Amino acid sequence: MRATRWLDWTNLLLGLYVLFVPLFTLDSENGSTIWTAEVLGAVVALTAIWALAQPASAAAEWTLASAGVLLLIAPFVLSYTHLTGAAWNAYVVGAVVAVLALSALPSVKRLGGGSSSGAGRTYPTREHI
Repeated sequence: MRATRWLDWTNLLLGLYVLFVPLFTLDSENGSTIWTAEVLGAVVALTAIWALAQPASAAAEWTLASAGVLLLIAPFVLSYTHLTGAAWNAYVVGAVVAVLALSALPSVKRLGGGSSSGAGRTYPTREHI
């Protein structure tokens, strides 16, 4: 469990970075880069908090990975690849978020979070408490 905590903390910091980076870049005039960064940054940060709060949640890690992929493809879908700084921010941070989230999945499965519905989880019995 402890091994994956740094992955979730890193994703939290990356989400906050993406959320606030439009305030400090020259590409801030483009509306699609601003709302994409703010929305996906907030999604990554909030989902990382979810993953930190529930370390056995595979759903949190899959959601983080999905948000990373969305961030990665956003410059292509929203046509701001010509804004080099914003596009590369999205590429790099999106890829790192997705890789970190997917890297945490084996540890989540060892904790009993292999399914997002809760099936297969074991809870301590009275004898073990």
